[in-house]
Amino acid sequence: MSTSEFTANFEALEVCGSGSFGVIRKVRRISDGQILACKEIDYRKMSEKEKRQLVAEVNILRELKHPNIVRYYERIIDRKNCMLYILMEYCDGGDLSSVIRKCKQEGKYLQEEVIWVLFTQLLMALRECHHGKTGREDSKEPVAILHRDLKPDNVFLDEHKNVKLGDFGLSRTLSAGSDLARTFVGTPFYMSPELINETSYDIKSDLWALGCLTFELCALEPPFKAKTQMALAAKIKSGKTGPFPKQYSPQLYNMIKAMMHNNPTKRPTTLDFFKLEKIQRCRDSIEIKLLRTKIEQYERDMSEKQQRFDHRMAEIEKQERALATKLQKVTRREELVAQKERQILEKLQELSLHARQQESDNFQVPFHRGMSRSMSVQPSSRYTASKLSMEAPSIVIPGRDTLSSSSPRSSNSAQSISPLQISADGSVSTASSSVSSLLFNNDDTAFYDAVTNLTLNHIPKPDKACHIQIQKINDIPSPFLRSA
Repeated sequence: MSTSEFTANFEALEVCGSGSFGVIRKVRRISDGQILACKEIDYRKMSEKEKRQLVAEVNILRELKHPNIVRYYERIIDRKNCMLYILMEYCDGGDLSSVIRKCKQEGKYLQEEVIWVLFTQLLMALRECHHGKTGREDSKEPVAILHRDLKPDNVFLDEHKNVKLGDFGLSRTLSAGSDLARTFVGTPFYMSPELINETSYDIKSDLWALGCLTFELCALEPPFKAKTQMALAAKIKSGKTGPFPKQYSPQLYNMIKAMMHNNPTKRPTTLDFFKLEKIQRCRDSIEIKLLRTKIEQYERDMSEKQQRFDHRMAEIEKQERALATKLQKVTRREELVAQKERQILEKLQELSLHARQQESDNFQVPFHRGMSRSMSVQPSSRYTASKLSMEAPSIVIPGRDTLSSSSPRSSNSAQSISPLQISADGSVSTASSSVSSLLFNNDDTAFYDAVTNLTLNHIPKPDKACHIQIQKINDIPSPFLRSA
């Protein structure tokens, strides 16, 4: 990841501290808004030894997971610009050096109970480093982590004033096969006699530094002070400390003296301290406080989730009401559409019934005596010639000889009328006469015979509809006409 990508994911805030190779900056992660501490290290001018120490710090931080140890999140390497970003837990309560400085400015000492709590939390952090298994479960043999730079500046406090041990830059791992370390590093004020003498050391060196730190919490001054490093080394070797405040209990003073014994083999371990009743009570109270803090945090998280849930439910209810309103409108619209469809169907039924009645009225043929004397052949427009698949018929009208049985004449026999012979006004034209209507007298026999002698012959399909209305036949012989 490049520096530009880092700045795209994290917002840089104020600088918390600085060193020879970089700064510690407060940053905000853009994805979730969480505040973190970012250690920005420029390894361009680092020696190989310093680079190895840097890699060791990152590896150790990654393995350690404890409530009293600064939590490691991730590392980001910008190889192009030779920058390393180590993202860690941000402790907004400052460090113990600021607590000591504030007490000196105000001219007051810390309460003994506060010192016991701070000391117990530091013991819990060191016990995890020296004897813990977190991050080291796969190791075949016990692996201890030496801090090697325990001092007030490297002990941080969170918002609840809980101890967070950090800055493992000088830390190293110590396996069971090599019980002693031989590199000499650390802050001179808190260096153990074995470090001063440049002899091998182990986890007991961290206990010496813890004793010096606890002494400073009580006296607000380091136990060994001198103007030169040689004088400081002499005081450390002698074991003579400065004055200890009298307001603190002998139990606290004796515990500090036990940790600052010149012989490392006679110093207690972190496991030995947890056998003391006072430490056990402090540990129990710390764990109860930590549990209470977790419960409060859990309740806050649940409250926030409940608020988000309630807000979401309110939005869902609002959407449901809007959907219900739309559904009512749609239902009403569907009812109106259904009502219009019913009206249209009723109207269509009325029109269909009316059309059938009209067709029935226009096409009445008397098949027995006593029926209407008029006949109208008027096919509906749907039976037009363009839609018929069958051949259009022609109408054969009987001539006079056909109607008169007494005087048959072949010249006036029945005539075939084709639709092509239909004139514009709708009358039927024949070679001999124009048939515009059929009017019969009241002689039912003649009328019946005339109608039944009408025959249909098939002719080629016409170009237009056949609309024939027969109302009167002028050529009907006079014998069929009733005299006036």
